[in-house]
Amino acid sequence: MAPATPLHPLEPLTADEIQAAVALVRTDKGVGDRWPFPVVTLHEPARAMVLAYQPGDSWNREAFLVLLDNETGNTYEAIVSLTQQTITRWTHLPDIQQHHGRRARSL
Repeated sequence: MAPATPLHPLEPLTADEIQAAVALVRTDKGVGDRWPFPVVTLHEPARAMVLAYQPGDSWNREAFLVLLDNETGNTYEAIVSLTQQTITRWTHLPDIQQHHGRRARSL
């Protein structure tokens, strides 16, 4: 079930929305517990949508995530539609490397 919709499009993600976004990526992409998510934040809607927003309007609520594969060192970005419960973008970032001194911890 999707988390409750906030009152304004620019409100930060709630803890429930963060958990829902991470769970969706883990399920749909088969990402295990050894993949940390160092960034999970609001993917802001287009400026025009925000400027035209009126209380009661609906919008597509999205989360932006960065994931690290500790086994391969690969980094990925994802955008998750919390409204539609789908991953709308999944991008491998080939030129990004993790810090090799320590491994990131999982959420």
